[in-house]
Amino acid sequence: IDSLMSLNSVEQKERRALSKAVARELRNQTKGSKWRASQGWLFREDNGWFIEVRPYIWVVERRSTMELRFKPMHIDPVFWQIVLTEENNRQPLSFRLHGAWTVSTPEIRRVDVDEGRLSPAELASRFLEIASSELELSRPDWTLERFLGRIQAFRATVNPKSYLPAVICSLVLLDRLDE
Repeated sequence: IDSLMSLNSVEQKERRALSKAVARELRNQTKGSKWRASQGWLFREDNGWFIEVRPYIWVVERRSTMELRFKPMHIDPVFWQIVLTEENNRQPLSFRLHGAWTVSTPEIRRVDVDEGRLSPAELASRFLEIASSELELSRPDWTLERFLGRIQAFRATVNPKSYLPAVICSLVLLDRLDE
C-alpha cells in the first residue's frame, strides 16, 4: 500500500535525487561494457539492432520500472534519406536515443524493478542486470518481419497514427514498396 500512495514533496525531492544518482552510476558502471548510458538511459548496438533501455525511478510513488525497445540499425538511415537529413549518419550512436528526426518504437517489454533499500550504485547495477537479461530473452524475436508485425499490432490496438515512420522504413527495408 505504501508504494501506491502519492509521496509528499520532501519524498519526491529524494526520489529526484535518487534518479540523478542512479543515472550517474549507470554512466560509471557502463564504462568498459557493451552498454552505454546517456541521460539515465542505456543503449547499445547488438547484431545489427539498436537496443534502448529506459530505467524510470518514479517521483510521485516508490516505484521503479524499465522499458526495453529495439529497432534495426538500418531503419534510421532510411528515414534520414527520406527526410533529407543524411548528415545524421555521422552522429554518434547516442543520437538514435535522444536526437531529433529518429525513428521511435514502442516498448517490447516493461519490467517492474524491486528497488528495496538499494543504494544508487546497487540500483544501477540491478538495472544493468535486468537490461542484459531482457536483451537475452528478446533475441529470438529479432527479425525485421517480427519487428514490423509488433509495430503494426501496436498501431491496431493502441493508436493507429503512431509509429508510422517505423512502418514505412521497415517496408522499405523489406523491399515491400507497393505497401
